[in-house]
Amino acid sequence: AGLSLWRRVKTLGEAVGNESGIGTCRDVVIDASAGRVLVMDIPHPTRKLLLTVLCNTHVTLGQVLWASRNCRQEIGQSLDSK
Repeated sequence: AGLSLWRRVKTLGEAVGNESGIGTCRDVVIDASAGRVLVMDIPHPTRKLLLTVLCNTHVTLGQVLWASRNCRQEIGQSLDSK
């Protein structure tokens, strides 16, 4: 899927978070019959960056979130040091 599609999905997550009062959307998870897609922001002061993770159903959502959030943090720190 194109980057513009994922930005729209992320925007939808942000709108739902704001309207429901649960706060700022950090991650969007799509849980489908054959796998999951996670879309998450990579923190950066000047650029809008997204990390997209695809996985099958053989791993738990918790495992994927833990690994993806660690990856996001490492990428953000790596970009900050450059």
